[in-house]
Amino acid sequence: MSRAEALRWIGRVRQLNTLPQVALEILRITGDEDYAMDELVACLDRDPALTTKLLRIVNSPQFGLRQKVVSLRMAVSFLGRRSLRLLSTSFSLSSGLSKGVAGQLYESYWRRTLLMVAAAKNLARIRREVDPNEAHVAGLVADIGQLIFAQADPAAYAPLVDAFEHGPELLRAEQAALGCTHPELSACFLESLGFPPALVESALRHHIDQPDDEPLSAEVWAADRVAQAILTPNESGFLPIRKLLDKTYGLDVDGVIDFVLACKNEWADSTQLFDIRSVNSPDYDAILAQARDTQQQTALAAALELDSIEAVFSLHPANK
Repeated sequence: MSRAEALRWIGRVRQLNTLPQVALEILRITGDEDYAMDELVACLDRDPALTTKLLRIVNSPQFGLRQKVVSLRMAVSFLGRRSLRLLSTSFSLSSGLSKGVAGQLYESYWRRTLLMVAAAKNLARIRREVDPNEAHVAGLVADIGQLIFAQADPAAYAPLVDAFEHGPELLRAEQAALGCTHPELSACFLESLGFPPALVESALRHHIDQPDDEPLSAEVWAADRVAQAILTPNESGFLPIRKLLDKTYGLDVDGVIDFVLACKNEWADSTQLFDIRSVNSPDYDAILAQARDTQQQTALAAALELDSIEAVFSLHPANK
């Protein structure tokens, strides 16, 4: 990891005063397990957008509360220290660092990030090895290094995003031109803010060739592959995802279709949560068409195999 270069980029962003102060204040307050609730609520009150996001999270179906929570103090108590710390700071950082980012880079960042959030949460719900809230945060901040590059030197970074496909190509270009990659920058930045080691590792390793053994890293790695398949739907890109979801998550073709539809709904919910209206929805219909085509091919292959078996039996002397 190019730690020295990553720290240099983080230092440039800090000098630009672009880091959201509310996020840093929340980290300071909640650094002590015996933090003062009044101080935390007063801090959150200074950021109405963040307060709205936290209330939406608490009132989402995953919490299953019978009554709607309208009090920020009550929302904070429901979330608990760990979830509050992760969710509030990640919301604030990702939204704050997006301000002023060039249109095309902003669009590509948020489309992919919200897809990773949706995929990571739904994958976590399937395997139940990772808290969906933690998967949500991990998907949200995995590519935050891109926002740091964009804030510190937009003239140098925007052309790279335009010229190279997100993944190994972009990482090689970042390393050559900027001295480190955006996963390295994401991990170093999150580590400097005191995020949990598992979440830091998930950001660092989400573009590696093989899935990680650590559950959160594995979930974010898979979410990145799902996002890429949905953003660039084609047969060669879909088949590895189909195999991954079958082998690791036990999803047959119908299960894949249901999973993609769940991601679609989650993506729509996330655009509302972040109040993002300028980002076009991914082409879910194309990836669903790939899944349904695979389903038809599977059914046809099974039918042909059955016909072949019946033909062999009919020709066998014992069956005459």
